[in-house]
Amino acid sequence: MKGASALVVVEARGARRAMLLPLLRASDLLMRGSTPARWVIAVLDPPRATLPRGAPDLRVVAARLESALLRALGEHAAPVVGWLEIEGPGPSSLAALEDEALKRARVERERRALFRAVGHELRTPLTSVRGYLELLLSDPPRRRDEARRFLEIAQRETLRAARLVDGLFELSLLETGAASLRLGEGSLAPIACAALESLALEARNRGVALRRRLRRAPGVLDEERVAQAVLNVIHNAIKFARTGVWVETHAAHGEIVLTVDDDGPGFDAEDLRAGPVFGRRGAAARGAGSGVGLALAAAVAALHGGGVVLAGSSRGGAQVRLRLPAGPGR
Repeated sequence: MKGASALVVVEARGARRAMLLPLLRASDLLMRGSTPARWVIAVLDPPRATLPRGAPDLRVVAARLESALLRALGEHAAPVVGWLEIEGPGPSSLAALEDEALKRARVERERRALFRAVGHELRTPLTSVRGYLELLLSDPPRRRDEARRFLEIAQRETLRAARLVDGLFELSLLETGAASLRLGEGSLAPIACAALESLALEARNRGVALRRRLRRAPGVLDEERVAQAVLNVIHNAIKFARTGVWVETHAAHGEIVLTVDDDGPGFDAEDLRAGPVFGRRGAAARGAGSGVGLALAAAVAALHGGGVVLAGSSRGGAQVRLRLPAGPGR
């Protein structure tokens, strides 16, 4: 790897050297990876280059390779292409470097899916707002109450779009570390209780019963951000539940855990592989949500040193577990 500024890792069933070589620069080095389905490209910058390739360049290279492999091999090859900039000491083995690069590739893929979903979600309220405003301008209603109804719909859809944009902005702050934590003594149980009270009316309107078992779960946490994460996880379950949502909190093995089960469509295999970052609740539920809520919850948990775990539920739907470290001395 001497002289390489980055690695590009290809994982695709059926990929061959002859297929990849025409896609590379003459200075780059192609070698076999740690498994038969993997190839590693060492990105070698020319001696006279003033700057090495940066992340944007590598993202373009990876997307080009993935697109070419998809055309040549088809969906069954499941091509994944990731990259890793080499900066100082990193993972000791080639396999570890490959895993790190492919992990980035999967996160990037899910990030693209998130932005596509959010774009789709934004199109609906913006189209509605535009339609009602054009109607008011071109053919103003003669009745004041009808005009007010149109404006109220436009306002509601504007607020819906604003919530999506605010969610993306908050997510970017959390993921880049620009959002700092205000840690203090707290507990998941009262946070979950407050969230359930806030969402009780929406659950009732949807015909969803909320059941709780809130045991003590004290920890050191940022109550405001954790409350936001808990609200998102429970709200996500209510949106997809058929009849019920079950919420539990407990402390065990140095962690405090919120577990939310529902009897909705659940997560499909793709969601479970992707993890909590942009899980969108299964093929049966596509289009029902953008995935921003779970993404925010996962980012808040990661900022605390915890995580979010997706699983199937014994209730027949999905289970989401928000896990946080209890804090020192607990």
